[in-house]
Amino acid sequence: MFGSAPGDTSGSGGRGKILRVVGVIRRVAGALLRHAPLGPEQRRLLLSVRACRTPALGGEVLFCPHCGQVKEVFHSCRNRHCPNCQAQTQDVWIAKRAEAMLPVPHFHVVFTLPSQLRALCRVYPRPMYDLLLRSCGDVLVELGEDVLKAQLGVTIVLHTWTRDLSYHVHAHCIVSAGGWDRAAQLFRPVRRKGYLFPAARMKAMFRTRLLRGLRGLVQQGVVTLPADITFPAIEASLPDTKRWVVHIEPPFGMFQHVLAYLGRYTHRVGISNSRLHDVTDDEVTFATRDGKTCTLSHDQFTRRFLQHVLPDGFKKIRHYGLYASGATQHQAALAALPQPPPPSTPQDHPDTPRLDSSDTASQTAPREPIWRERRCPNCGVPLVLFIQMPRPPRLPWRPP
Repeated sequence: MFGSAPGDTSGSGGRGKILRVVGVIRRVAGALLRHAPLGPEQRRLLLSVRACRTPALGGEVLFCPHCGQVKEVFHSCRNRHCPNCQAQTQDVWIAKRAEAMLPVPHFHVVFTLPSQLRALCRVYPRPMYDLLLRSCGDVLVELGEDVLKAQLGVTIVLHTWTRDLSYHVHAHCIVSAGGWDRAAQLFRPVRRKGYLFPAARMKAMFRTRLLRGLRGLVQQGVVTLPADITFPAIEASLPDTKRWVVHIEPPFGMFQHVLAYLGRYTHRVGISNSRLHDVTDDEVTFATRDGKTCTLSHDQFTRRFLQHVLPDGFKKIRHYGLYASGATQHQAALAALPQPPPPSTPQDHPDTPRLDSSDTASQTAPREPIWRERRCPNCGVPLVLFIQMPRPPRLPWRPP
């Protein structure tokens, strides 16, 4: 009765096959756990993925009282990096943030960490990621106070991957198109439609704050440089201000559509099942960008996936300005703005940015409900709990 995890298909991608990222990872997880130099978070993820939705984590056995159909439902691992376990968490986050978002258009700003600093991120991920997010938030909030004389609402999400799972550290920022003027007690919109701040000034401020913060980390001993490298040498190796990457997209839609768009970034892992094109016994092929694909061995694929595991307890979503926890002016700004009409379907809004069709498919795919809502696939009668297997207090070290 208790076989492998449901939907763990990772063989040849023939017609009708369901290809899953966890199936690829499970093939090489054992070898990596035994031989690869992994951090504790990476080891925990491999163990979690191996056990996710298998009998090792408990579950329920359901049956149909009408036709006798039996169905097994196993618990998920709840690891935030597991490709199986983020859909419900994303929905909860979007519902919660909908109460805090201002009903105004929002800009999308992307800050990219220079490639010369990626090596430090690999060795010191927590302080370096924290420095990146803090620098982005400080730049946006300070520019809002200086240019608009108002406090903006800013939400920032850390990303570390590209479409081919390479290591590329950057931050996605959603910025309100205006802010709360405390002195005048009114909401002050951006001065020009579709224009936030001068890109050159944002780049210069981003570079200054990042380097200032990095110097502080080095002086405090939080980040230790190699013996043959000095901080001035690192600063000299960085590109000039004009070549720092700060990308600004014009406002799109209202806050409901911002949330639908941002939700695709908040709880997404490096790759979704919908991007897998083919999985053989040795290789995996997945979509990248502009119709192109990338083919890697299972070991290479899993190693690239593991380099995006964040430190335990690290918060990759940060809020600044009006969106910060305990912001005193948030309620005043919310009350001063006209309440929008009931939202239309976000995907149908003409201003909502479009992702690749593979990403859209993964977001719109029906999600499996909990067992109490499940019905028999044969006759539609509600399934009845037959056996309940409790979740173990700890993740098994050697799951089946």
